[in-house]
Amino acid sequence: MARTSGWQAALIALSIRRRGVVLALAVLLAALAVNVARTASTDVFPEFAAKMVKVQTEATGLSPEQVELLVTNPLEAASSGLLGVKQVASKSLPGISILKLYFEADTQLQEDRWRVAQHLASVHLPAGVGPPRLIPLTSSTGTVLMAGLTSHRKSLMDLQSIAQWDIRPQLMAVPGVANVLVFSQQVRALQVRVDPQALQRFHLDLQQVQAATQHATGLLGAGFMPTPQQRVLLVSHGAADTPQALAATVLRATPDGAITLGDVAQVGYASLPAIGGASISGQPAVILKIQESYGANTLAVTRGVQAVLQRHRAALAAQGIALHAKLFRPADFITIAMRNVRDSLVLGALLVVLVIALTLLDWRAALISSLAIPLSLLAAVTVLVWMGVTLNVMTLGGLAIAIGVVVDDAVIDVENILRRLRANAVAALPQPPLRVVLAACLEVRGAVVYATAAVLLVIVPILLLPGLSGRLFAPLAQAYALSVLASLAVALTVTPALAALLLAGRDHRLHTRAPVRVAQRGYGALLHRLLPHWLPAALMTVLLVGGAALLTGGMGGSFLPPLQEGQYIVHMRLAPGASIQASLDEGARVTQALERLPQVRLVAQHTGRATLSPDASGTQSSSLDVNLKPGADSAQALAAIERVLGGFAGASFRVNSFLTERMDNTVASGAGAPLVVHVLGNHLHTLDAVAARVATVLSRLPTATGVQLQAPPGVPQLDISLDAQALRRWGLQPLPVLQTIQTAFAGRIAGTVFHGAVPVPVRVVLDRCARSNPQALGDLLIHTPTLGFVPLSQLARISAASGPSDIRHLGGQREQTVLASTTSTNLTGFVQRAHAAIARQVQLPPGVTLQFEGEAAQRSATLQRLGVDVLGVLAGLILLLSIALGRRPHAREGHAATPLQAASTTTRQVLLVLLSVPTAWAGGVFAAWLVGGVLSLGAVIALLALMGISLRNAILIFAHAAQLQREQGLDWNTDTLQRAVADRLAAIVMTSLVTALGVLPLALGLHAPGREIEGPMAVALLGGLLTSLLYNLFVLPSLALRFGVAHPRNRAPE
Repeated sequence: MARTSGWQAALIALSIRRRGVVLALAVLLAALAVNVARTASTDVFPEFAAKMVKVQTEATGLSPEQVELLVTNPLEAASSGLLGVKQVASKSLPGISILKLYFEADTQLQEDRWRVAQHLASVHLPAGVGPPRLIPLTSSTGTVLMAGLTSHRKSLMDLQSIAQWDIRPQLMAVPGVANVLVFSQQVRALQVRVDPQALQRFHLDLQQVQAATQHATGLLGAGFMPTPQQRVLLVSHGAADTPQALAATVLRATPDGAITLGDVAQVGYASLPAIGGASISGQPAVILKIQESYGANTLAVTRGVQAVLQRHRAALAAQGIALHAKLFRPADFITIAMRNVRDSLVLGALLVVLVIALTLLDWRAALISSLAIPLSLLAAVTVLVWMGVTLNVMTLGGLAIAIGVVVDDAVIDVENILRRLRANAVAALPQPPLRVVLAACLEVRGAVVYATAAVLLVIVPILLLPGLSGRLFAPLAQAYALSVLASLAVALTVTPALAALLLAGRDHRLHTRAPVRVAQRGYGALLHRLLPHWLPAALMTVLLVGGAALLTGGMGGSFLPPLQEGQYIVHMRLAPGASIQASLDEGARVTQALERLPQVRLVAQHTGRATLSPDASGTQSSSLDVNLKPGADSAQALAAIERVLGGFAGASFRVNSFLTERMDNTVASGAGAPLVVHVLGNHLHTLDAVAARVATVLSRLPTATGVQLQAPPGVPQLDISLDAQALRRWGLQPLPVLQTIQTAFAGRIAGTVFHGAVPVPVRVVLDRCARSNPQALGDLLIHTPTLGFVPLSQLARISAASGPSDIRHLGGQREQTVLASTTSTNLTGFVQRAHAAIARQVQLPPGVTLQFEGEAAQRSATLQRLGVDVLGVLAGLILLLSIALGRRPHAREGHAATPLQAASTTTRQVLLVLLSVPTAWAGGVFAAWLVGGVLSLGAVIALLALMGISLRNAILIFAHAAQLQREQGLDWNTDTLQRAVADRLAAIVMTSLVTALGVLPLALGLHAPGREIEGPMAVALLGGLLTSLLYNLFVLPSLALRFGVAHPRNRAPE
């Protein structure tokens, strides 16, 4: 082995000499770390959403095609060339445009938002279109709480006003709240509902009504009056702010008296056109959806939000309003998940300490080894917090996996110190104990440093993972790497200091470890009989690895396992063009059926979109949040929910859990399904036809469920084509005619009145009776400059048609998207069958392409990236191992090896060490197969981390054998290898055992909340640890005896 570097020797010597100072500093740093960990931000997962800027633009009254042409296309053209933009997606719906800009991972999100705002400010949009508005930044999970209001005494308009203007401002003031969305079917407005017959009778038009309403409700500042001594502020009043005052507004003065708004319209309070709605257990409601800011502490934000709601509870109850404060609360899942993982980590650590105590049979040695766990893990947590990483199930999982390496660093030192002190106690010329401690620490440091480097090198591919995989699993790798580095620092400082304090001054002739010696003798005797039989060992290894390779090809794969969140989201979609009321009525029937299930506690529905909502959905779309009862089995509940939904033929449904859907949104451009097929092209009808064919093919697959088009065509519409000749004949221009149509049917906001501090819009629109019948459109009277009134039917061709519910773009192309889920746990297999079926049965027209996204695509891309990076790591490992194993023992006379033989020996030993990797992998594959047959991405990540532990043990065996040859002049033979492995037996077994015990609680709680990812990881680790241990203890020594050296004088006889 390479000589221990000077800085390590100096640091260990300093730690022994100044042990009091070292231990005092360790206590202070541990106290600091405890405080940092106690106040750290916690969440169930790291921030996993891609860097995205979302832009919303209101275009009231425009159809999806018009929104695409006039709003979305100019915004896309202005933003697609921005620095750092890797993808642009958009959605054009009736009256609104949503633009999503996805940025590269190395950009700064705040700077991205600033650049987007600068570019879009220069875009010229048509009159009547609102300015582009950047949506507030939210966290990956987005929603931090959903609450609702219901009442039998108050109207929905009253509830909406209370939610929007009393509760929402206080919620927005809570630190960490980014936005509060209010879903309500009714929003109060002061409406002027015009009678078209009265307009004709008084020879007036809608534009005059609009202007009179605007003048009546306008409010202007009057300025001030300067006097010699002071400035007097002028405050003007008189704007109409009640229905009676507005109805008395004069439209025209005549000799017979004034014509007022009340003569041509009904003036009163009514609701604005519904863009959304909500219900709780089928009862009409107002729902508040609170979204948290990017990087906020979910638990802290939840406490702040609930404190605000609690302050309102008594006042709401006095008004007969029921407050439902926990319709959806992710903090519950976070709390349970973090508690489960934390308890598993603590239990694993306690089991590790118990094993250390029972193995070492020395309370001082056990204490020194055990203290490495809290010191190393706390140090890792502190650095993670300083790096801005939240404490979540991934970071805690990394800490749990690292426990074995953390303990091993200390145990190797302590075990070697004890062995050297016992040998020194019976030596003829004993050395000073402190010098023995120093020598014992230095003796193993070189091998341990190389082994630690190997451990860190194998997790580099995890740190380099791109996309969602990297954002999810990189914190796990960071926690693991920081724990390993911290354990190395503890082994160089605290462990020598404690050994000098607790071990150096005792009489080691009185302290023996009979159980360890018995185990070593028994293992040595068994190994002695097995060492010559290298061929059976090699064949068993080949069979194990080959069987695992065959098994891997037939196993199912998933990106992430199902999460036990205690709730599900049911996405319901009616036929295109369905009204808000129709969606709410169907939702009420679905709610009633779902709430009869024994697993379901409550169902809350929100339809369409909220006021100021960043996400736009059509009136035919609803989300039903299904809350399960505590302790309900999620799998059984999901099956029951899907059975109930199968009984509703008038709607299509898709079921997902909240966090899983958020991840699906991240990997599939916001689509939110495990399998997403983007049909890309230019012609909408062609895209719809191809997408419909793809959906038909997918729906025929045996385990397919929730197959639907994301933007179904067929929205009923009436096309109005103005006749240019008729307009000239009647002396009209197009824009005034279009403005009249817009005012009549969409309504126009003419002003705002205030009830206290609450703004109430004033809207001018035709009376409902005149605009509720499609036949009435042609009867709309258009006022001409000189010829009176003319019906719209004489100015335009009106025809029934159908159009898209929304138009989507991806990467500058139009797209139609097909979504699908599966009831199978083998998502990879389902997607493979889907690809094959689509390739066989769907023929693509020219100009149309398919793009697949979703969990399976993300898993495949991740595995491909891992494969490439692992090749680089393999090269690095070969170099590292060549350095670590390349220094040959001092040759005795007649036993010198030639340079070629030395190089051959190094190559042989490197290959034997690397063989521990596939054996560890094989054990993990078999373990995953035994518990379900699915090799999740988390299990693959865990096996990468396991490779480091397996390599570490193999390196230490060869290192100790080389040390025996170097110090005692032994040949490479059965006795040398038997002694080398037996001496390292305790350390190797303890490393594997404590790693296994550290993750065993995670494996036992495989499907508990918070352990869904770490559970399969732990199972794979346990299987890999077993086969790795067997390889290092029994197979490696046999192969090493036969192939370990190239020099014939140093090799055992065949």
